[in-house]
Amino acid sequence: MPGAGSRLRSRSGKKPKEDESDIDSESIGVVGTFETLRDEGGHFMHVGQFKKAIESFTKALEMNEGDKHCLVLRSRCHLQLGEAGLALKDAEMSLTQEKDFIPALYRKAEALYQQGDFETALVYYHRGNKLRPELPDFLLGISKAQEAINNSIGSPSTVKLKVKGDLSIFEKHQEKKNQRPQKEGYKKPSQRVVEKKVRQRPVTSGNIKMMKQLLEELYVDKEYLEQLLADSSLTGSESNTSAEIRNLILDELDYIDTRVNFWKCQKPLYARKKKPITNRSENHECQAILNDLEEIDNELLRGNFRKALEKAKKTLKTAENSSEAKVPEKFLFIANLHSCLGNAFMELEDFDSAELHHNKDFTISEEHKQDTGRAIDNLGRTYARMGKYKKAINIWEGKLNSKLMAIEKTWLYHEIGRCHLELEEYEQSYDYGRMSLSAAEEIKEEDWRMNASLLCAQSLVNQNQGNAALPYYQQVMDIAKEQGRTDVEERMKKIIEDLEVTGSEKEDTSLDLSPRQEDSNSVNGNEMDAEPKTLEEEKPSSNIEKEDADDTAASN
Repeated sequence: MPGAGSRLRSRSGKKPKEDESDIDSESIGVVGTFETLRDEGGHFMHVGQFKKAIESFTKALEMNEGDKHCLVLRSRCHLQLGEAGLALKDAEMSLTQEKDFIPALYRKAEALYQQGDFETALVYYHRGNKLRPELPDFLLGISKAQEAINNSIGSPSTVKLKVKGDLSIFEKHQEKKNQRPQKEGYKKPSQRVVEKKVRQRPVTSGNIKMMKQLLEELYVDKEYLEQLLADSSLTGSESNTSAEIRNLILDELDYIDTRVNFWKCQKPLYARKKKPITNRSENHECQAILNDLEEIDNELLRGNFRKALEKAKKTLKTAENSSEAKVPEKFLFIANLHSCLGNAFMELEDFDSAELHHNKDFTISEEHKQDTGRAIDNLGRTYARMGKYKKAINIWEGKLNSKLMAIEKTWLYHEIGRCHLELEEYEQSYDYGRMSLSAAEEIKEEDWRMNASLLCAQSLVNQNQGNAALPYYQQVMDIAKEQGRTDVEERMKKIIEDLEVTGSEKEDTSLDLSPRQEDSNSVNGNEMDAEPKTLEEEKPSSNIEKEDADDTAASN
């Protein structure tokens, strides 16, 4: 509030001394004003008044220039207003404060995607997924960006060249080649007969069902224009009027075709599955649930699991009590909320409740013929953390039959291999480690190469094949050296030295190199009593915890 600083200074009846106390009171007043403006912006953002929210965040940033949280929030508002350039600028400014700030990475990827720069957006989705692989937002971003790229450029196997259209230029070129050189001389100029060409509509690609989904209410207009074009009494004669009408109709159809091609790239059908509601502004109840879901995702992203849990429980009751008329296809929201509840319970180590909610997510998705991949991934992670490795393996192996991207294969093979390692099934863990390594090398993902190599090494050591494990440990050490991770490099060096001394004697190698021992656990970040982690997550306490502490302090 504007008068907060003056009120703080006037609480005591006496005038403060002109020393440090006066300075302190002024600084307290500035902080209070900054926090008030930030909270005010957050309120406007949640009620959908994004322009007012931007004004509040801008005033707050004038008092605390470069605050990464304010910049991310303002970036989110710009995205909601379709101002992708300004959103990208704020996200990049936030990343200058901290290069691995997860919310800023996500907003930058979203801004790039909204601008149509799908390739660069895909890079940042992958970067965020590498840092926080358990968050579904980055996986969804990878999927929709990849599909947008495929929709833009297509696949070579789907392109079939046809001999059609105006080929006169090639015919003329061939005639010139076949002509013999003639002696130069006077030639009587001949008149050229110019054939009047009738403008044709280019052939459009895509099936009717997809066109209806993309165009929605515009599809009726498209059909009407095509009927007019096919009417020979209107556009079939050679008069100037008919030609003008034909050109006008073709101009409109060209515009619709251009819009279709743009929407295929900018908003592919895969990305529409999560939010199937079209008229959000007219449906306040549906919009409120969508806002709550986004707030729950943000709390999970920041590590505020209890806060996310309470919010998800309330939103689930609201969604369940809503009518289908007000919230069409509400089962999508209910399934998503069960997934959020399961993730929150899992992080709070209430694994029975986590299993229950992830099973509900799976059941709802299966009943309505939706993608069950999210529920399968989360159930597998839950079983692994519960120590039910066989169940985790069975449910994850069922997903291997579906079409997966290379990054998903890398993660899935690694997690199945870790479960086999915990079950002391070392041959199987080695096989899955090799498959994970092959997938990681295919996409040049260094962190997953490191994890997969370590899994292979540990599997071989437990089979009393210490010499065969040496190249894998060496690969881990080389990658750690390239990334400047000296602690991992030193631990790998010590393990290699010990292995060279002890050879392949199981009693020595198991003492130092088994996945249950301190050295290998500290490198891989895996104890399997907890959720399987990657080497990337082995870094000290994450920045999200700091952000959580900052946010809690701000809200208090």
